Amino acid sequence: MKNPKNQKRIKNCTKCGREFPATIEYFHKLRGGLRATCKECSIDYSKRYGKEKRKINKQYWKNHTPFNSNKMKRCCGCDKEYPKTRKYWNKNICNKDGLINCCKRCNMIIRRINTSDITFNNRKMTLQDFYHHWKQCEGCCEICGTKLELFTSERVKIACIDHDHKTNKFRGIICRNCNLILGCASDNLLILFKACKFLLK
Repeated sequence: MKNPKNQKRIKNCTKCGREFPATIEYFHKLRGGLRATCKECSIDYSKRYGKEKRKINKQYWKNHTPFNSNKMKRCCGCDKEYPKTRKYWNKNICNKDGLINCCKRCNMIIRRINTSDITFNNRKMTLQDFYHHWKQCEGCCEICGTKLELFTSERVKIACIDHDHKTNKFRGIICRNCNLILGCASDNLLILFKACKFLLK
């Protein structure tokens, strides 16, 4: 008599009805075990769903124009009003007005904070922390004193969030040029000190 423990468990795909061994080779993982559909059917569905979604989105934006320079929208991040133009807002099909809730700059700040896991006072930094510090430094670079802007095409005036790459601790808001200086020196005090001595020659 065969030992049931040595027999491979068989699982039916709910989409195509075919039988496969119940392993991750044929089924994608789920928290509770394996997906109900096989890998082939799951991938095929994802491709078709993505294609249909892009088609629907294209049709939607063809008939709906969320941008209107005569209307204003308040950002939920910086709490300022901006015209409903491409300069300040990104599109979002899920919202009634077809635009995201926070302006482009706040959205960029959120992404920057989230991707770097920057900490502020021993906790994860938030958008409110950024604007609190922005008011404290009066919108100027904390190294050279350059007046910074949140919406600008001039790279020199772009506000950069500086942080310690080892501890992820927030250090301050600086301009792009000062951020490049620190980055090129790898945050090494000795290199920066030698550079100062070189300039004093």
